[in-house]
Amino acid sequence: MKKKPTILAVDDTEINLDILVGILKEYDVIPALSGKDALQIVREELVDLILLDINMPDMDGFEVCKRLKADEQTKHIPVIFVTVKQGEQDIKQGFELGIADYVAKPFRPTELLGRITTHLELKRYRDHLEDLVKERTEDLMKAKEQAEASEKAKSEFLANISHELRTPMHHVLSYSYLGRKRFNTSNDMTLDCFDNITDAGNRMMDLVDNLLDISKLESGQVDYQMKKIDLALILADLTSEFSTVIQEKSIHFEIKKTKLTTFISCDELKIGQVLRNLISNALKFTPTSKSVTVMFETEELLTGKIQTDKKTISALMVRIKDEGVGIPESELETIFDKFIQSSKTKTGAGGVGLGLSICKDVIEQHHGKIWAENNPDGGATFSFMLPYEQEVA
Repeated sequence: MKKKPTILAVDDTEINLDILVGILKEYDVIPALSGKDALQIVREELVDLILLDINMPDMDGFEVCKRLKADEQTKHIPVIFVTVKQGEQDIKQGFELGIADYVAKPFRPTELLGRITTHLELKRYRDHLEDLVKERTEDLMKAKEQAEASEKAKSEFLANISHELRTPMHHVLSYSYLGRKRFNTSNDMTLDCFDNITDAGNRMMDLVDNLLDISKLESGQVDYQMKKIDLALILADLTSEFSTVIQEKSIHFEIKKTKLTTFISCDELKIGQVLRNLISNALKFTPTSKSVTVMFETEELLTGKIQTDKKTISALMVRIKDEGVGIPESELETIFDKFIQSSKTKTGAGGVGLGLSICKDVIEQHHGKIWAENNPDGGATFSFMLPYEQEVA
């Protein structure tokens, strides 16, 4: 059997309460002769609506309503003032306190019943909506927990499998090196075989290292060693590291001179990895006899968490400009996603699209920003900004 709605009727006159009980026969009515009694009842009994007189001794209706609305357990119960006091200021004060409605005495029973029916329906719909929101929130929380558990399991798997693959790959590369050394006087075919084994092993080792880096970054296991370093010196070291590729492709590689100091606070190994990756890509996709240029500039870096927060700090910007194939405009935003490669470069160049994703994670962990854009005259420019204290050399 469906339970009747429960109404708490509060009035300091017994005859008024008797009249209300007689009118509200289709409801379970709980009478209360004072504000204190009413507050005690709602602490012990779940009611659906409260009819409240204003003029009562000891505690008037305004104070009762104020206390009801201040209590987390009772603030959502609709309150209807039923009173002879109907001055405009009193009505205004009642609505400011949060009453649902106002009925003046002497009232017409049909009017009172109509107001009660309306507010009980509104409460029922609100309660139903709250239940749906609560249920949906619980579902979302469960889905979030499952997703986080899945992500953690994936990261742990990648880390474990990466460690497991490194040992046999080191063996492959070691035997390849020894084989090439032993058979260095053999025919070209034998040496080519060992060279191919070495190249394939190095590519595999790069992939394993990238997978390990991704798993560490995603699981928050990376320990950043922050100290003040000179980015220009890191770039100079990288120039010598890539000298063979630069010479073989006759690429004009230039680091533009700057009057700015290039010292920033960062993790030297991680930022070095970012620069190495970006320069390697620039050299890989730049045709023979073309140019790759590295420039230092200053810029303002937005630090706000939301779009309307325009607070900025000084930043050192590194721009690596190539003269390669460029990036389709529709792919500029996704090029830093995991396992994503540009449709112009993914064939014949190797890699699985992890390097730029690692760069993005590292730069963001340094509270910086990284992006790509196409050059008007061809090729692409990859840029990143890191916070720093601007000085002039």
